[in-house]
Amino acid sequence: MLGVFNYHVINKFSEKLPSDFEHILIEIKAVSKVIIGTLYKPPNYDTSSWLLALEKLHHLIVSDKHRNFILGGDFNINLLDTNNSHTHRFINLLNTLDLTYFVNSPTRITNTS
Repeated sequence: MLGVFNYHVINKFSEKLPSDFEHILIEIKAVSKVIIGTLYKPPNYDTSSWLLALEKLHHLIVSDKHRNFILGGDFNINLLDTNNSHTHRFINLLNTLDLTYFVNSPTRITNTS
């Protein structure tokens, strides 16, 4: 059986985030509200600034009484580089936000691909 649900693009958070923080969020209303978002961090974007914007986005979502959310995207953070402070900060942020990172193998073939 196919269910019916209502969705819309959420813009109200965008004005509170950096203008160059690439993201799109939709809210799905079914049994409960769920926000699904996709994020992109260009390779040359400052990772510290991006992580701050991600923290702010999470705060905005939770403070708007949305408890269920799914975030995906291309974060361009090398999780194999365990000596990198940005890697540690990203993993700690995911843990703090109770999010799970599902990619468990490299998604690039070379350092530039």
